[in-house]
Amino acid sequence: GEIVSELEALNSNLADAETRNEWATKSLEWIAELQMRGHPYDELHRGADLVGALVYEPELTEAAIEALAALGTAGSQQSLLQLASNRNAPLETRRAAVKAFASSVDRFGKILTPAQVAAQYDVYNASETADRQTQEILGQLLDILEDKPLSPASP
Repeated sequence: GEIVSELEALNSNLADAETRNEWATKSLEWIAELQMRGHPYDELHRGADLVGALVYEPELTEAAIEALAALGTAGSQQSLLQLASNRNAPLETRRAAVKAFASSVDRFGKILTPAQVAAQYDVYNASETADRQTQEILGQLLDILEDKPLSPASP
C-alpha cells in the first residue's frame, strides 16, 4: 500500500515521453545555436557521443543531426559518417547526415583519424551491390573526405 502510493506520487512528477522529447529537442537546438554563435563549451564537446546516439531516436533525429554538425568534433563527424552510411536508416535521414557532415567539414576541417577515413573507403568499396541511392550517398561522403585535408585538430 504505502510503497505503491509513494511510487505513484513520484511517477506523477515525471514528464511523459512527448514532453521529454520536446525538452531533448530544445536542448539539442540550444547546443547547435551556442556552437554556431561561437560559444564552444568543453562540456558540450565531451557530450558529443551522447548526441550521436540520439540520432537514432526518431523524434530527435533532425535536431541531433544539426547539433552534431555544429559541434565539430571527431566524434560528431564520425557519428554523421556512420549515420549517412547506415543502410537501415531512412534515406532522407542519411541525406541530412551527408549535408550536416559537409557543413561540419567546411566549418571545422576534417577532424578524423587516417584510419577512420580509410574505413570509409572500405565501406564504399563494399557497397558495389548496394542500391543506387546508397552508392550515391557513399560517393558524396568520399567526395567530401577527398576535398579537405585532415585538420590539425584531428586525433
